[in-house]
Amino acid sequence: MATHKLPTQVQVARPADKSEFAEFVDRWWKVGLAVALLVAGFVMIRHSMRLKSTQASTEGWDSLRKELTFANPGFGSGISVPSAATLFNLGDRLSETPAGAWARALEAKKRLDEADWAGAKTAIQKLVAEHPEHPLCREPLELIAGAAPLTVAARLEQLVAAKQTWRGAHPTLFGNPALPENSPKVRLTTSAGILVLQLAAERAPKHTENFLNLCSNGYYVGTKFHRISADMMIQGGDPNSREGAVETWGLGGPDQKLDPESSGLFHFPWMLSTAKVEGEVQESGSQFFITVANAHHLDGKHTVFGVLVEGQDVARAIATAAVAAGTDRPESPVVIEKTERL
Repeated sequence: MATHKLPTQVQVARPADKSEFAEFVDRWWKVGLAVALLVAGFVMIRHSMRLKSTQASTEGWDSLRKELTFANPGFGSGISVPSAATLFNLGDRLSETPAGAWARALEAKKRLDEADWAGAKTAIQKLVAEHPEHPLCREPLELIAGAAPLTVAARLEQLVAAKQTWRGAHPTLFGNPALPENSPKVRLTTSAGILVLQLAAERAPKHTENFLNLCSNGYYVGTKFHRISADMMIQGGDPNSREGAVETWGLGGPDQKLDPESSGLFHFPWMLSTAKVEGEVQESGSQFFITVANAHHLDGKHTVFGVLVEGQDVARAIATAAVAAGTDRPESPVVIEKTERL
């Protein structure tokens, strides 16, 4: 008779018989999963932030590069930077990128070159405050052979102080002598702000008298600054700019013209001078321009008869506005709304 084996007995373990590891997993798996998710999320967020930071940095450098003009880079002739106002705006817009620090440094150097001491100091302060860890503010360099290493920011501060002191000791090399305190003044209220001009009545009496008469009778009201150059001047005073076709702007004025006067003043920044047609000896009876930078190629060709004593920021804003393609005519010309003698 055949024999049969008993079936193998299967014993189900009771919960109490689980290993310590199994109990640990049962108790803490949810917490572990949450921690893992948090770590994964942190890694992903950090990676995303790095990507965004890299993208922002790249866009910042692109924005700065577009504003720079590289003149014959193969021959090392240097870089042409935009106006200080443009660099100021770039510094604000790129304040959270490395390119923003360079925009501030370039702005400070530009203002230093223009003898805008207050503006240069402000730009340096912003550079240090906004980018304290940037190499321009943190890494001392031997910028002058034999001198103690300085950061670029510190060197800029040193240059501002030195140049301001030196120019103060040699004023006639970098500017015209101050006009007498009792010289007549005129306020031009424009759509961009106020310009106050002091006139050289003793040095250019005929130009001064003519300008005062035109301002007193409202001749300039409604006229526009029809020609601008960020590197040189703003020009206005043409009655054609009130309503005439843009092609005629710069061609108008009263019938009488002015003979040149030897005022002994030169075309440093912020000087008031008389416009004229190229090749003519006599000057316009109404059109004038205000320099925003050195324009010494005009010395001896145009009569300088005043100086801008208030509103340099307004003049700079007018000069740096956008121009119509292929012209020096502003897209949105600033209008003279009121003129008054002070």
